[in-house]
Amino acid sequence: MAAQGARRRDIDADRAAETSVRARIADAADEKARIAKHAVRLVSPGQVVALDDSTSALAVAERLAPLGPLTVVTNFLSVINLLSGEPGLHLIGLGGDYQPPYDAFLGLHTASMARTMRSDVLFMSTTAVVEGHCLHRSQETIQVKRALMETTGKRVLLDHSKFDRRAVHELAPYRGTPATLSRSTSR
Repeated sequence: MAAQGARRRDIDADRAAETSVRARIADAADEKARIAKHAVRLVSPGQVVALDDSTSALAVAERLAPLGPLTVVTNFLSVINLLSGEPGLHLIGLGGDYQPPYDAFLGLHTASMARTMRSDVLFMSTTAVVEGHCLHRSQETIQVKRALMETTGKRVLLDHSKFDRRAVHELAPYRGTPATLSRSTSR
């Protein structure tokens, strides 16, 4: 029994490390920066921009201040902290249950609030794309991502590594739209 418990703790620790914000920021950082540079071309002054809790969206957030005036809607505390007080940006934080491993507000309350917002553009990411499906490793985030997708034109941020990964929970079908950005479109 003790060995099973130790194995379970090791698995939980690996998952926490894999999903920590710091680890996600470091993963494919240069690629995310190139994608974000290209992605902000889809933003115009006066728009409402929604950002999910992905570090790809955080890379976009780092480039939004000069594009104001904008309204930014997000559940990602890292984005809220980054953009708070920036002139020309109206920031709306989607509250709910704060989940430290994701540095984000998640769950039913966050999803409900997201459904009351309308945005011109949504920047989001997913863990994996497999056989025509966007997948995510975390059920907790899917609820909010789906709510954001329901209220905006969909924009999916991907780097090429998403096509080599696996995850278990389906977020949405992947249609390979022109709004999908990857290594090939961000150079």
